[in-house]
Amino acid sequence: MRPSPILCGLLGLVIGCLVWSQFFPWVAERLPAPAAEAQVPMMKPVMARGPAIEGLSIAASVEGGPTFPAMTPVILRVVITNTLNERNRGRLGDTAGDLADFQMVVRLHHSIRPQQSMTDFGPSVFVERPAAANVPIELDPGGKLEHIFLVNRMFDMTQAGEYEITIGRRLTGNAGAAELLEAEPIKVQIVEPDLGLAQGR
Repeated sequence: MRPSPILCGLLGLVIGCLVWSQFFPWVAERLPAPAAEAQVPMMKPVMARGPAIEGLSIAASVEGGPTFPAMTPVILRVVITNTLNERNRGRLGDTAGDLADFQMVVRLHHSIRPQQSMTDFGPSVFVERPAAANVPIELDPGGKLEHIFLVNRMFDMTQAGEYEITIGRRLTGNAGAAELLEAEPIKVQIVEPDLGLAQGR
């Protein structure tokens, strides 16, 4: 008596599943692992934020722009000013943790992602750095603390569109209350570069 085609098919399916179950782990072990995406550092919660907090103000601006061809450097200049009539002490941390106290967020308009991913280089910027002589950062009346960041080297801004850049600096002291001296957001437009490949050139 010849076995029915349905029975043969089921038997073949069972044998195939058994073979694949033995073979699949060997294949999975040899597949390359997916590349890990550089993660944006988690932003710590703060109790107060704004462009001016207790004698300190912050302002941010971009050099050139606000429209940049893709891959053109987007340079962000950040200036913190002591608005008191006396020396500002104990609010800006120390020289070793200077850059580590900054928080930056870059958002692409209409993107489903809450913020842009960091490049491989990005996380190396906002870290505490060893210092042979670690001293508190203090500002005289009217004194300024200035930093420059190459934003599109730190964050993925390769796609054309409108980006919003927000940067702030965590303040220390004040009975341990977490405060963020945060500049007004900056908007820049990234456009496709003119490569001079149009017909007739």
